[in-house]
Amino acid sequence: MRNNLWKPVAAVVVLTMLVPGLAMLLAGCGPEVTPTPASPAPKTTPTRPELPPTASSPPTGQVYYVAANEPGASDDNNGLYHTYQGGQDGPWLTIQHAANTITAGGTTYVRTGTYYESGIIFARSGAPDAPITLTNHESEEVIIDGSKAQDDYPGIAIMEGRGHYVIQGFTIRNMSWSGIATDESTTEPYRDITIRDCILHDNGWSGIDLAAVDGFMVENVEAYNNAYYGLNIGASEDGSLSSANGAIRNSSFYNHTGDEGHGLAFNQAHDITVSDSVAYHNTIHGFDVSDWPKHGELSHHITFERNFSYDNGVAGFAINSDSHHVVYRNNVACRNGADWAGQGSSSGFLCYEGCWHVEWVDNVSLENTDAGFWVEDQLGIYGTPDDNLLVFKNNIAYNNGRPEWGKERPALVVQGEQWEVVATHNNWGGATGMNAPVIGINIVGDEGDIYTADDINNGDFQTGNISVDPQFVDTTVPDVHLQPGSPCIDAGVDVGLPYLGSAPDMGAFEFEP
Repeated sequence: MRNNLWKPVAAVVVLTMLVPGLAMLLAGCGPEVTPTPASPAPKTTPTRPELPPTASSPPTGQVYYVAANEPGASDDNNGLYHTYQGGQDGPWLTIQHAANTITAGGTTYVRTGTYYESGIIFARSGAPDAPITLTNHESEEVIIDGSKAQDDYPGIAIMEGRGHYVIQGFTIRNMSWSGIATDESTTEPYRDITIRDCILHDNGWSGIDLAAVDGFMVENVEAYNNAYYGLNIGASEDGSLSSANGAIRNSSFYNHTGDEGHGLAFNQAHDITVSDSVAYHNTIHGFDVSDWPKHGELSHHITFERNFSYDNGVAGFAINSDSHHVVYRNNVACRNGADWAGQGSSSGFLCYEGCWHVEWVDNVSLENTDAGFWVEDQLGIYGTPDDNLLVFKNNIAYNNGRPEWGKERPALVVQGEQWEVVATHNNWGGATGMNAPVIGINIVGDEGDIYTADDINNGDFQTGNISVDPQFVDTTVPDVHLQPGSPCIDAGVDVGLPYLGSAPDMGAFEFEP
C-alpha cells in the first residue's frame, strides 16, 4: 500500500556462532551518555575480543637490538647485543639506524623506552619469504613519540613501492601526520605489510594510513584520539592503485572526535575482511566503506563479521559512493547517531550516495537514533551498478528511532523503486507494544510501501519475518544474546553458517541452552 513514511531526519551523511570474546564488548555499550568530545573515552572499555594471536615467525636472518636506555648504547655499535658488552659490542641507540641497516629476513628488537623519533624509514624492502621485522623486545613497552619532531612526518614512513615488513609492539603517539603511513603519491603498489600489537594515539591525521597496499594484516591494534581516522585504507593519490587483499582483526578504533573523525574507513579498497573489532565514539561513522576520491576503482568485496559499533555520531556501519559486494555478518550496531557529535539522527546500518549487491546477515541494530537499516536511493554517479540486489536475512532491528517520535520507529527503510530486496526471516521490531510502521520499501518522496508490525506478523512482507520483542538478555547494558524462549530462536534461515537447533537463530549470537 502507498502511504506517507518517515523522511530522513537529517542529511547527516557528511560525507559463535560468534567468537565468545565479542560478548565482552557488549558490556561496554552502556546507557546513552553525552560525553565532551575532547575527553578521551576510557581505554579499558570495551574490552576487545581476545582471539588467538597470529604466531610471529622466528627470525630467518640477522638479529639486532636497539636500547636507548642502555648505558653504552650507540649507533656506532654492532647492534648484536641487547645489553652493552664493551667496545662496539652493544645495542644501537636509534630505531632509524636499525631501519637503515636491517636487510630481508632480519629482525630488530627494540628495548623499553621512549624514542623521540619520527619519519623512521626502512632503507630497503624485505622479501616475500623473508620480511623485515621491527618489534619490541619480549613484552617491553616501547614508545615512539613525535612531540619533538621538527617536520611533518609519520612515525614510521614506508616509501614508494616497498614492502614485506612486520611492525609490531609499539605505541606511536604525537606525530604531526599519522602513526604509520605509506605515501599516497606512489606509482607502485606497496606489498605485504603486517602491523600487529600496536597502539596509535594523538596523531595529526590517522593512527594508521595505508594507501595502495596489496596484501596487509592489521591485528590487535588500538587507535584512539587521532585527528581524523583510527585506520584509513585507501588508494594512491591518482586513484589508479587501490588497497587490496587484506585483513583487519581484533582491533579497536575510538574517540576520533574531529570534524571528520572515523573509526575505520575504506576509500577505494577491495577483497578485505574486518573481524572481531570495535569502533565507538567517532564523529562520523564507526566503520565506513567509500570511494573517495572517486576517480578510480570502486570499493568492493569487503566483509565485516563479528564487529561492534556504537556511540558514533552518524552510522555504526556505512557504505556509500556506489561501493558494492559488501557483506555484513554477525555485527552489532548500537546507539549510533549519538547526540554528542551534533550530526543529527542516524542508523545502525546506512547506505547513501549509492551502493549495490549488499548482504546483511545475522546482525543486530539496537536503539540507533534513526532506522535500524536505511538504504538511500541508488545514484550510480561513481559507477554503473551491475545489479540492484539487497539481501536481509536473520537480522534483528529493535527499538530504533527516538522515543519522542512516538510510533514512528523505523526498522528498515529502502528509498527508490529500482531495488531487488530479498528480506526473509528477520525481526523488524519497532518499540515494545506498538503496532507502528516499521518498514518502508520503494520510498519515493514521502510515499512508499509501508508495513506495520501487524502487517509483518500476518505474513504480508516476504517470508519468515516477525516484529516482536526479541527478548535480549539485557537492553540496558546491552547484552544482545537471546533469552530462553525468545521468538528469534530457531526462527532464521540457513545462510551457510554453523547453527544450533532446528534452524539458525535471528541475530548476532546463536542461543546456547
